[in-house]
Amino acid sequence: MRHYLIATHGTLSNGFLNAIRMIAGDLRNITVISAYIENVSVEEQAKGFLDGIKEEDEVVVFTDIMGGSVNQYFMTQLNRKHFHLITGINLAVIIAVLYLSEDKYLEASEVESEVENARSQLIYMNEYMKRMTVEEDDLEN
Repeated sequence: MRHYLIATHGTLSNGFLNAIRMIAGDLRNITVISAYIENVSVEEQAKGFLDGIKEEDEVVVFTDIMGGSVNQYFMTQLNRKHFHLITGINLAVIIAVLYLSEDKYLEASEVESEVENARSQLIYMNEYMKRMTVEEDDLEN
C-alpha cells in the first residue's frame, strides 16, 4: 500500500488537499501535517504518521520548502525503504504522483520525471505570453 503525506508550514497542506479533492475527488491514503499551528512538534506529528505504516508499505512525502524545518526532518528518513521525499511542491507534481500506478513500488526515475514535468509548469506568464505573441507573429509572416 502507498501512503501520501503533504507536510508544510502552516495550513498550506490543507489548501493543497482541498484543491486535490476538487480536481481528483476524495482520494484515500493522503494525510496532511500543518506544522507550527498547534503546540506539537513536526517530529512528533511525523512520527505519529510514520509509526502507523508497515515496513513493506511505500511512503511519498511532499514538503513545501527545501531548507525548511519540515523538510529537514523528513530528510532523516531517506534511508527508510520505499520512501520518497519531494520538496518545493506545486499542485501539478502532487496530482501527477498521485496518479502513478500503485501496482508496483515507484521507481526513482518515475518520480523524477513527474518532478521535471511539474517544474516545467512554473512559468513567469508576463514574459511567456510576450514570447508566444512574437512566435505567433513570426508564423503569420
